[in-house]
Amino acid sequence: MPHLDGEHGLAKPHRAQVPPVQRAGEGPACSPQHSACHRCAVETQAHHSCTGRRRSPITRRRTAHASAAACLLMLSGLSAQRVPAPQQLTSEVFGNLMVKLSWQPPYGWDPRTLTNSTLDQYKTYQSEATTTNFNPLSTLTFYQNFQYVSFGLKPGMRYYFRVTSVKCCSILRFQPVCAPARSSGTTCESSATAFHCTTTAGIETCHYPTDGYAETSVVAMAEPEAPAEITVRASLATGAYPGLPHLIVQWNLPNDTGTAQRQRADILGFKILRSTDHAFNFSQQIFYGLPTPTGDSEATYRYEITDGALLRAGVHYYYRIYVQNAACGPTNVTCSPFIVGGRNATVRPSRPTEIVGNLLDSTRIQLDWKFPIDTGQGGGPTNARSFLC
Repeated sequence: MPHLDGEHGLAKPHRAQVPPVQRAGEGPACSPQHSACHRCAVETQAHHSCTGRRRSPITRRRTAHASAAACLLMLSGLSAQRVPAPQQLTSEVFGNLMVKLSWQPPYGWDPRTLTNSTLDQYKTYQSEATTTNFNPLSTLTFYQNFQYVSFGLKPGMRYYFRVTSVKCCSILRFQPVCAPARSSGTTCESSATAFHCTTTAGIETCHYPTDGYAETSVVAMAEPEAPAEITVRASLATGAYPGLPHLIVQWNLPNDTGTAQRQRADILGFKILRSTDHAFNFSQQIFYGLPTPTGDSEATYRYEITDGALLRAGVHYYYRIYVQNAACGPTNVTCSPFIVGGRNATVRPSRPTEIVGNLLDSTRIQLDWKFPIDTGQGGGPTNARSFLC
């Protein structure tokens, strides 16, 4: 259907759209909607076939075929480049003698979102040295960007990990012939660290060196031992007589905090349970955190909390203390053995009773008295001399 030219008011024929062209055995057809084709067309000066500029039928067919081949060549050009190394590689303690590695695909090469990416695999390596003796761990498919490592790790040992990107196809990923190349591994190439481009006669060529990898390190950690040297003692009662009882709980670092040594930095927190039952059939968590210790070394660091929450005089309270480090996992804070200590809650005693004075001579008087009715234990069955200073 003809339409009017807005400038001259003349009828002109409607431009026919050039259909996508695809040769048998070749990659994706060239079309205006293919962004990679568009970039290719601009670079090869063949954009007329993508935009559909009017040409004679013979010229249009020749140009369209040439542009489709140029687009395929450009897309396949990724296979001529070495894949960059992964980015954002991290390592963390993720369990008892377990490490988690995480990374992201190299920028612009994510095969999960880019169909023209030739990144096929990731390979991981491990060493106990910074630059040598890297042993292969795994070969992973392109959509897996993490790995758990748990075999043969030693607590306190620093391990170094490298991850490389790998491509195994000389043409585009979605071609069927990629499958045997990927499975055999005969054409696989590892990643590189830097991207280099050179321009010759107006043509830019980019490539990567052959030494590419991402690297990280972490110290393996085991679950910690129990805290050491717990003591529970009475603190000053507060308020009006007889006062409200308070108990002070103190403890030291475990002898092994998870790295085959006593290391304050390994500890994430302490959890304390309180019970009036030595078997802790019923208990209450009264604290979780990391108090600031006294002392000046791992051997002398001393942690302390004061418990004054609804204690009753004369009742014996037991305290269990657990330790958390990274090997306990992201949520489990009770993975360590525990240590237990306890004592009776105490308030201010009552006055002594039945005081009697006897004159012995002109310079001496003998005083006699009996225990207070309440030695700080509420006057109950635990009212004993041992609670008096």
